[in-house]
Amino acid sequence: MAYRGVYAGRLKDWTIENSKIVANSFVGWDGDIGANQSSNSGTMTFTKTNIQFNGCGETYPDKKPYNCYSQDQGGYGDGLGTHQTGANWVFNNCDISHNVSDGLDLLYHSGVGTITIKRSKFEGNAGNQVKTGTDAVIENSILIGNCGYFHNNPITWKSSGFNNCRAGGNPLAAAFHAGTNVSIYNSTVTSNGDTMVQSAGSGCTGNETIASRNNIYLGGTEFNDGFDKSALYWAAGSTGNGDGPCGSVRFDDDYSVIWNTKNFSTDCNGKPHSLCKDPKFVESAAQYYTGEAYNVNLQSNSPAIGKALVLTGKSSLDYNNNERGTVWDIGAVEYGIDSTQPTCIDGIQYCLTQTDCVNNGHYWYNNTCNAQPQPKTCADGIQYCTTQTACEGQSYF
Repeated sequence: MAYRGVYAGRLKDWTIENSKIVANSFVGWDGDIGANQSSNSGTMTFTKTNIQFNGCGETYPDKKPYNCYSQDQGGYGDGLGTHQTGANWVFNNCDISHNVSDGLDLLYHSGVGTITIKRSKFEGNAGNQVKTGTDAVIENSILIGNCGYFHNNPITWKSSGFNNCRAGGNPLAAAFHAGTNVSIYNSTVTSNGDTMVQSAGSGCTGNETIASRNNIYLGGTEFNDGFDKSALYWAAGSTGNGDGPCGSVRFDDDYSVIWNTKNFSTDCNGKPHSLCKDPKFVESAAQYYTGEAYNVNLQSNSPAIGKALVLTGKSSLDYNNNERGTVWDIGAVEYGIDSTQPTCIDGIQYCLTQTDCVNNGHYWYNNTCNAQPQPKTCADGIQYCTTQTACEGQSYF
């Protein structure tokens, strides 16, 4: 726990793996170190990284979030946010949830670079779950837009004045430059915000699209309205009113299961392979979900089962890293497949034995698998023990 978990800009080719940025009282990852000096470059890769409960304190010794406070109460609270930035941003198997503002805020991307999100979850962030500002691909991911999570929650400092569902509370908000394209595949999206997917911008040329295939969209009651339903899609344009050249960004959607949205009666029109039916998640839908892990696994009678389009060239692994097989289900989670553990072939960090490490072309030393050869140490064999301390440290004599 700190004031800021990470405060850094002007980065290039950073890799963050198996890390937690949790319960920092002001912000998780703050990439704004000043105007015109914060932009990143290269590839910024996050793998198996949790960014959660930022904008909250933490109890001791049980390390539970508490006294969470929002922007109108003097806080900030993005999980990850930047000033204007470039770079290719990659998120694999990440959980960016329950932050007091946006989850992932890359809205100020310059357009030089891309955003790729695979098998990641964004849930219960009090603003938008994901904001993009460049070409982006989201696949096999879960966006739970219960943006009112902190309302009357015992971990919240004061519910009065808390910024619930800030900036509309939309699960996906995408800013467009000329030629920008956004794709979302095989994902599950729920919402208590104004709209489930929103585009905006002022520099469009008419060739920009949001491509949507094999997704479940479960709408809900708008938290800040109390009676209206979340719209499936809104092209906000330059001022939010659908104006300007970006007010006509096309939502190219099919092979979806859509339910409980504002325009539910027409949201499947012109989409021959989409179904406007209850997706039948294992966990029943609540008006405002207040839990921490909404169960979007499919029941055996879900209309999403077996109805997805097999996408050539796209990952066939679902949110749980399970192989979808030859017939795919719509949504992030394939029905009826037990979770599997990643192996050495999935990444060097999963090589737990010398045999697996070497057989996959890596190098084993000091009881760990490494990408490059290194001098042997005492841990690799008694013949490499060159000092008494190292020898005795391995229980030799």
